[in-house]
Amino acid sequence: MVDTFDLPGFACAVEVRCLNMRTKNHRYIVVLDDFHNKKAWEEIPVLTEISFKHKKSRYLTSPASQYPELADYERYIIEHIDSIVAGDTEHAHALAV
Repeated sequence: MVDTFDLPGFACAVEVRCLNMRTKNHRYIVVLDDFHNKKAWEEIPVLTEISFKHKKSRYLTSPASQYPELADYERYIIEHIDSIVAGDTEHAHALAV
């Protein structure tokens, strides 16, 4: 896990997880943290998947399209995710040098 942040008004948090750390195309998956109580065969609530390339985040799906009840929080969610992903890729580049 890279980082986590709380969703105001919801009982769960958002986790940003690294899928890979390729040199030029970092990939992340963002999930709701309530999956920890689920059984192995139950579906994990994926909020979105992100590709970070050329210092820009590209979202596979919008968080609001996955979970319409989060539409009012989409800007808040995306700002937090972008900040986490940018910080993680900067850290990874610093370690690679």
